[in-house]
Amino acid sequence: MNTASALRLSEHDDGHTVVLAAEGIMDMSAAPILTERIRTVLRRRPEALIVDLSGVTFLATAGMSVLMEAGRKSEELAISFRVVAHGPVTAKPMQLLGIHDLLDIYPSVATALGGTPPSPAPTG
Repeated sequence: MNTASALRLSEHDDGHTVVLAAEGIMDMSAAPILTERIRTVLRRRPEALIVDLSGVTFLATAGMSVLMEAGRKSEELAISFRVVAHGPVTAKPMQLLGIHDLLDIYPSVATALGGTPPSPAPTG
């Protein structure tokens, strides 16, 4: 499968917050694409960066590693970093690996834009 078709990224910038929406497969071959796009956004120094995983159909550990690094770099730059993830494809793997304790994960772009602290992930 062609990497370009496996992960598609779109961006919305309102001048304060950048929403970077990912669609498709986020695996080892797509991780460098996401990494470079996040770096490009962070160089612009927005107040907040939201990575929306709502359209992701597969999230590998390589993709989660990119998110962890982006969270660390955002913190260094005093940029709010939020991730939109819900369901078994995105939220569940991050919950199982404990990433939900390290990143601000929201169920929707609307809640992430509101900046309301996310609720603890349900257990069970």
